[in-house]
Amino acid sequence: MTVTQLTTAPTETDLEAEIHAAIRLAFPLLPAHAIRHQIQFQFKFGHAAIRVDGSKPTSARSRADVLLYVEDKPLAVLELKRMSEELQPDDGQQGLSYARALNPAPPLVVVSNGIETRYLETHTGSVWVAADKDAQAFTALMDSASKAAKADLKLAIQTLMGTNSSVWMQAVLHASSANMEELTGDIEDTDQPFGRNFLISMQATSVVIDFLMNDQKLVLLEGSSLVGKSNVLRELCELTAGNEVGATLYIETETGSSILQCIADALESHLNWPVTVDEARYWLKQVSVANGPDLILAIDGLNSDDRVVRREIEDLSSTKFGKHLKLVVALDTTVASRIVITKGRSKSPIGRRAVRVEVEPLDNNEFPHAVQTLLDNRLALMQGAFYTPDYRHPWVLRSVAALALSSLEGESQETFLAILPMLNTDLIQYARDRFEDIDLLRAFAKVAQAMIIESSDATRHPTLIIECNRTFGIRRATLLQVLSSEELNLLEEAGYLKGAIHQGTAEQISYVRQPALLASEIARVLKSEILSRSEENPEDAATWLTDAASRLPLGDVIAAHALLEASTEDEGLPVGVMLKLLTTKPQSKSPKPGTTYAGFYPGIGYIKFRVVDETVIELFIKGAPKRLELGVPVGRLLEDVTPWQILSHVCSARTEILDESGNLVRLEQTFLLEIASASFPLLSSQPMIGQLPHHDLPNGGSVVCHSVGIVEPITQSLLSFLRQDLNDSTAWVKWALTRKSGALLARLHIALREIARMTDPDLATWAKATLTNQVVPELQEQLQCSGHHLLDEESQ
Repeated sequence: MTVTQLTTAPTETDLEAEIHAAIRLAFPLLPAHAIRHQIQFQFKFGHAAIRVDGSKPTSARSRADVLLYVEDKPLAVLELKRMSEELQPDDGQQGLSYARALNPAPPLVVVSNGIETRYLETHTGSVWVAADKDAQAFTALMDSASKAAKADLKLAIQTLMGTNSSVWMQAVLHASSANMEELTGDIEDTDQPFGRNFLISMQATSVVIDFLMNDQKLVLLEGSSLVGKSNVLRELCELTAGNEVGATLYIETETGSSILQCIADALESHLNWPVTVDEARYWLKQVSVANGPDLILAIDGLNSDDRVVRREIEDLSSTKFGKHLKLVVALDTTVASRIVITKGRSKSPIGRRAVRVEVEPLDNNEFPHAVQTLLDNRLALMQGAFYTPDYRHPWVLRSVAALALSSLEGESQETFLAILPMLNTDLIQYARDRFEDIDLLRAFAKVAQAMIIESSDATRHPTLIIECNRTFGIRRATLLQVLSSEELNLLEEAGYLKGAIHQGTAEQISYVRQPALLASEIARVLKSEILSRSEENPEDAATWLTDAASRLPLGDVIAAHALLEASTEDEGLPVGVMLKLLTTKPQSKSPKPGTTYAGFYPGIGYIKFRVVDETVIELFIKGAPKRLELGVPVGRLLEDVTPWQILSHVCSARTEILDESGNLVRLEQTFLLEIASASFPLLSSQPMIGQLPHHDLPNGGSVVCHSVGIVEPITQSLLSFLRQDLNDSTAWVKWALTRKSGALLARLHIALREIARMTDPDLATWAKATLTNQVVPELQEQLQCSGHHLLDEESQ
């Protein structure tokens, strides 16, 4: 390898003078013009290019490390010590390591303090003795060095990695970057954990860094599956890459290897430094006690609490290692909860040493960072996305981005694409188009069957029911009802399933790592059930579909896609099922005293409470009731909302049936009119409803304030319908106005406001005119709101 010239600016005058003086002292018989030097040079460890800046001392005794040439051949590495320092027996070891790592290797290492000079042969490390240190002697030395066996490169790397922080920090940066690059693909390549140009800044990262800066040696980064723990580790690596106080080595342990084995593999793979597990541990110990920067091990994918991994974490976080070795371990909350305690329920060594940082769905401060990440990819979320719970999950946002990016192909860089503020059935269709491997689809078809079985089991522990209702988690025992052990193991080894122990029940559970693909296969199962059940009893089919959707994550979207897909079969659209769903109207009721409720509350987790009266509840904490005086009414509960949520998504597509005269009738137009007239927000998340700005209707009920944008599936489908055909839209709006429904007009108002902002000039002009001339006047009359500021100037 040819050594590359990297010096870009003049060095300090006094340092240059010392170097020239040392060269004259070391090589008095060589012509001065024949020797040149470099203060900056580089060499390679495997795939990693390590840059050496010799002007930056690596210890209190050092002055500079310089590479010398005679003519065009490397002659020596010069270790220049401070003039006040006497030469020590071990001086020259770093220079030998540099020389052995260079290709071609200079035959000499010269150590000098400007008064005394020592010569070492690179390939032996022995002192070089020559009667005359003239040109002939150096030529003979170079000839013999070229014929000698190559120096022990492993020893050179070991020396530099253990003693020179500038070297090992660069090496760690290269190895970490290479590890993450192997796990990075395009945003559309959702098989890869990381997407290029898709990193969301999260608060947990700042919390972790604060702990590390305050000398915390062990941080457990915990959270549910796919919540964004790997995102935090990736951000940690990027933030520490540009500073000199520490370097982060990213390690993925999902292969089942121990932590030390993963470190050894990373060092060998990316640095060509073949080390054993014991040697890797020794290196960590060297770095941990050195008076230098921190080495942070970012350990990802820890999905087991086996004894080997547990002992390693205990070992590496113990006092056997110095304060400069720190660990950030990402793991599921269930695993974290098990390794911080002993069987006797007291704190384990890990529990005593670790701080625990929870990674949760994006909060209100983090969500703007997600919005900016999408904008960096020319994707703009429409107004209302802030209130969409699904969009608080990074995997959902990446799937939405992957779905949308194809529409930007061939467009200029100034073109941005508006993204709907809520999920719809396009997510299912994207998975259909994205995954084509037959064997994988067959396997996930079985996983989908297991998910249906799992969600139907009402005997499960309440915490497990809540967990599986918001994440695609399935008990291992349920999976084994439809998969063989071999099939299940293959899915885990390929990374499609991730095993864990459920915290509340201690049962083995598997989390699905490709939720969109599973949702697609569940839709196929639901479609088959709809078609078979509706032949005999459409109402029974509708009830079964509603129950299934209410128990599944993304259940309303999945069920809607199943209905739409069923309409493409020879049997046609299951109209009886849809009519049953339509006639099952949601109801807003006050909770009855004595009724017990359970559910998941964002920021708190699983809760269970009993209503005592209008303003008092009993909250069950570890089984014991605690009486709470709320001071305000408990609120109202929305029942039977799932049927209309399913139909809300169905209405986003064109659905036609033949009437008795054989004419095609647009079914979704009627459904839109009926569902959009609901006199209360059609949202399943009760906490979210309470957070939304809203306006009371004169005759009871309420509507979402237009200022928040589109937050209901029915309003989003209304937007999609009104964009399809101006003639149909004009006729439908005229029909809607005859309904005299304040709730319908309020939703129509929100949808038209979004269309008025679009770049299509015909659509935007029509929407503005319709708002100004028809909808706003009628809405003001219906809601009698001129003094309530429900409509802003822009709307009018």
